[in-house]
Amino acid sequence: MKIAKYIFLLLLLASVAFTVFIATHDGKYEIKQSKLIKVPKTSLYNYINDYTNWNTINILADTDSTTVYTYPTDKTIGKGAIANWNTGEREGEIQTVKTVKHDSIIQYAYTDNEKQEIIWTFKDTLNSTKISVRIKGKLTFTEKAYAIIRGSIENRAEAALKQGLTKMSHFIEKELTTYNIMVMGKTIKTNNFYLGYTVTGSIENIDKNIIAVLPKLLDFIKTNRISTKGEPFVIYDKKYNRNTTKAIYTICIPIEEEIITSEGSEFEGGVLQSFPALKTTLKGDYLNLKKAWATSNKYIEEKALVIDTTRNYVEVYRNGLHQSKNPSEWITDIYFPITITDSLTKTVILPNARLTPVQQASRQEVEKTSTPASMINDTTPEN
Repeated sequence: MKIAKYIFLLLLLASVAFTVFIATHDGKYEIKQSKLIKVPKTSLYNYINDYTNWNTINILADTDSTTVYTYPTDKTIGKGAIANWNTGEREGEIQTVKTVKHDSIIQYAYTDNEKQEIIWTFKDTLNSTKISVRIKGKLTFTEKAYAIIRGSIENRAEAALKQGLTKMSHFIEKELTTYNIMVMGKTIKTNNFYLGYTVTGSIENIDKNIIAVLPKLLDFIKTNRISTKGEPFVIYDKKYNRNTTKAIYTICIPIEEEIITSEGSEFEGGVLQSFPALKTTLKGDYLNLKKAWATSNKYIEEKALVIDTTRNYVEVYRNGLHQSKNPSEWITDIYFPITITDSLTKTVILPNARLTPVQQASRQEVEKTSTPASMINDTTPEN
């Protein structure tokens, strides 16, 4: 009996000692990883700063390729953005609390009662960007006990971070640097009724604004039972140039019939009139649009084409983020307004108009020129 009491006392003392050890043990941890990625710093920063891309950025211990991300608000980019994630029975939340443009991002990640601070930094190197990630946290009592019994949680978190950065690097290098640019030749950009939202701002924020505005436009269209027709597009100011830093542009959803919005509405109805154009198609991430514009301008110069300064430039997002998460599969058609001396442009023909035999012949002649006139296939990272 005495032996049993001694054994019980020893176990009790051991459990008390174990509890005290865990309680007094410093549960703070910090892990670090760095990676060279062959993508421009600006592009890499913008990619990571947008939570809609985080299905390929699974750096946390309980996230993987099966993780589902959802967004409680429309804000998915920059300070104040929030994403919730779920992997089986595990779930958590990530918040962006501070950003320094193209330099660093600070986030808080919450899983159960645990809070982690994630710090991203971006530095230019020769032909690459050095990305560094620090994750800091503090273990709960239960997690400290688990770590002593089953092994270090820091090691598990570090392995997840290293694996996540490697997979993200492979994905980004492939998806953001693989693209085709095709100059399709002369064509007619057909007319469209549209519902739009006009923005005046930085060129580099166009993609962010499109992502933010399109859901609002679609909600307005759904609420008012408006029929859509075709893919989203952007109408640029007549003086727009991809080499400038700011622009005036209208983000549009094509619709079946013309509408007139009420005074004071944030959205506007309009008509994009049909016009002769040089069409260029980009297959790949939007960061390559500047190259597509440069290729088109070079073609225009070589072929002695004349830009029609009375018309607007148009980009049509034929296949984009809503159709595919892979940027290499995105398709954008760019229409450069040009003047043509043949009979097709003397009378601009609307797409649904009844044509005379002469007009039909003119249209067929122009459509023959819509086959690819020039092609660039480039999978080499930008220097």
